[in-house]
Amino acid sequence: MTQTPESGTPESGTPAPGSGAAGTPAPGSGAAAPEPAATAATPAPAASAPAAAPAAATPPPAAPDAAAAPGSGAGSLLGSPIAIALCAVGAVLVVVSIFLDWASVTVGSQSFSTAAKGVPIEFLWDKNSGSTDPSLLIALIPAAVLILVGILHRVRLVAVLGGIVAIVVACLYTYQVSTGLDQLPPSVQSIFDFIGIAPWFALVGGIFGVIGGLIPKRASSA
Repeated sequence: MTQTPESGTPESGTPAPGSGAAGTPAPGSGAAAPEPAATAATPAPAASAPAAAPAAATPPPAAPDAAAAPGSGAGSLLGSPIAIALCAVGAVLVVVSIFLDWASVTVGSQSFSTAAKGVPIEFLWDKNSGSTDPSLLIALIPAAVLILVGILHRVRLVAVLGGIVAIVVACLYTYQVSTGLDQLPPSVQSIFDFIGIAPWFALVGGIFGVIGGLIPKRASSA
């Protein structure tokens, strides 16, 4: 007689609940859970900002003024307009004195006059000199040139030197004439009766050159 399977017996091929059928892990089973997918690679840190550019190098100190050559500091330069004007007038007066009369005397109906080129330079230290060459031009022309160079290059000492030369020439000439008054005719009573106007031009021009050269350059405000 054929036996029937007992009820409640699972049919073959059907896994029972809680069984460890392949492919599906039972709840609470010790089967390891699948590992999560690998985490995304950590991005590399952003490149650091470029280092700040180094501060600009401190510029070197300014070079001294070109006009201020060694030994010619600010105090040795002609900078005041008054100083330049005085030196300019002084140079002009010295130049004009070259063409005016240094000696001018009238005796009776006769008159005598001579410009700087007719007065020997030796007369400045020897009134009895019979030399006629070189003349006062050898001193007056350099004096005027020195004052002009002092203006153009604004060098005080050069202008002062030119003024001193002109003053010395005018003073020595006047002194020699005054010491020779006793040799002049009786009608000549004073030195002003013999010398012309040129020595005064040279004297005043030299004084202007010296004064202009001694006026210091005004310090510029910062």
